[in-house]
Amino acid sequence: MSAWLVNPAHVAAIVRYAARQKYMTDLRADPDAQVATANMLHAENAASVNYRYPGHEAQEPHRFTEREIDRARALTPVELLKAIHCLDYQSCDHPGWKDSAACKFLLHLTHNAIADLPGYDAAPWGID
Repeated sequence: MSAWLVNPAHVAAIVRYAARQKYMTDLRADPDAQVATANMLHAENAASVNYRYPGHEAQEPHRFTEREIDRARALTPVELLKAIHCLDYQSCDHPGWKDSAACKFLLHLTHNAIADLPGYDAAPWGID
């Protein structure tokens, strides 16, 4: 398995999506929380890459700004889910990942974003 540091635009787009959803109330009205979340996600990604390749030059996480997140690409629900899977895959190599706030954030966002998929509301809850 290989790991790489994702582009800051990747992380900014994930956070932008989250900040515009009704279920992420802690991010919606707080640009500082959005920046902190983006910084946390990219730092965990860097920690994974650095753990995976200890003999290489250390990767430094990007420091985000409110403007970067506000201007990030708007993702569809499917694009968001794929971006989350990519970031999770690139961040999972270090031992602390599964218990990290970043991992928990992505898991929470994934579970909630599934309801944003077209057709989700119309699908039956129970199958007979």
